[in-house]
Amino acid sequence: LDEALTVKDFEETTFLMNLGAGPSMSLPYTFSSPDLDLALISLDQRDKDFADELIARGYIPITSELISDGPSSVGASLIAQINQHPASAHWSSSYVSLPVFSWGRVSMLHSQLPFYWCDMSIYPGNSGGPLIENGKLVGIVSAQATLPIEGIPQVRARIPFGKIIKTGFVKKLFEEQDIKDQR
Repeated sequence: LDEALTVKDFEETTFLMNLGAGPSMSLPYTFSSPDLDLALISLDQRDKDFADELIARGYIPITSELISDGPSSVGASLIAQINQHPASAHWSSSYVSLPVFSWGRVSMLHSQLPFYWCDMSIYPGNSGGPLIENGKLVGIVSAQATLPIEGIPQVRARIPFGKIIKTGFVKKLFEEQDIKDQR
């Protein structure tokens, strides 16, 4: 969603800062627990102009058949497509084009964890980007691995590993939103 908005849209999209503020405004939104950091926006419950604008900008809703619960195995090759705002290109990567494609492999996958690690360089602003394996969505970029720098507690070194939320949790949010949409 961040990528769907530009600075010129700010006045028209200030509603986004209050997504979780009250029951009447929350119908089109479904949020995960804070540790997963996921959110869905129902295009069925938003005004038609909102959905039309996303589609006009090239966003295509994904069908449930194209969503897997997660990657197939450790070592699986993944592709991430990350749409970045041009203003972020100067600080996130020196090789930015729209869209950005990145390749990596699943590094750590455990059935009891809601996420997995992928040896894929990601940057600030990549959160929410999809990870694809064999044409199916298998994860959502959540964070980059970092380590504290000795002697400088407020600064962390970035490591080229991405924390990826398994899409099985996205499916659960879809189910919650479907119930809300039927009200």
